[in-house]
This record gives sequence, C-alpha cells and structure tokens, in this order.
Amino acid sequence: MSSGSSVNYATNSDTETLELLSIEPKSVRFWRLAKQVLIIFGASIPYAVVGISTSWLNVLEANLVTNTTNIYGTPMMLHEWQIDTLGTNIFLH
Repeated sequence: MSSGSSVNYATNSDTETLELLSIEPKSVRFWRLAKQVLIIFGASIPYAVVGISTSWLNVLEANLVTNTTNIYGTPMMLHEWQIDTLGTNIFLH
C-alpha cells in the first residue's frame, strides 16, 4: 500500500447496513445471534465458577470460627488442624 493512497475502511453507511440486515434470512440471523450469545456465556460462566469456588471456602472458614453448627443446627466438632486444612484449601484453590 503506497503512502499516497487513501483507503476508507468504514465503507458501510447506515443504509447499506440496513440493506444487509434485510437480505439476511431470519434463520441465519437467529443462529448467528445464538452463537454470539453462547460465546459470551462460554466466556463469562467460567469466571463466575472460579469466583464462587474460590470465595466460598473463605466464608466457610470465617463462619466456622463463630458458629460451628451446620444448616440443620447439628454442632460440628472440628479440630484445629481441620480448620487449618480449610485454610490450606483456600490457599491451593
């Protein structure tokens, strides 16, 4: 490409874009948009899973220091090394 040539990369005007959308069949547009949504979900769900799995151990350990019962009210007898193991799981996770 020479330095004297002028290239306009934004060639589609709004009317050309609307014409292209009207040419695209509905089924093709549906599958194109569905694919884009799946790509977004595929990129964002792993972040949510990692965030949840790394934070729940910290909350559990903080709760076990003050309240040693499970959701049914049964007391859990944890030794110090077991709580320390939870801390290790937090570090390794």
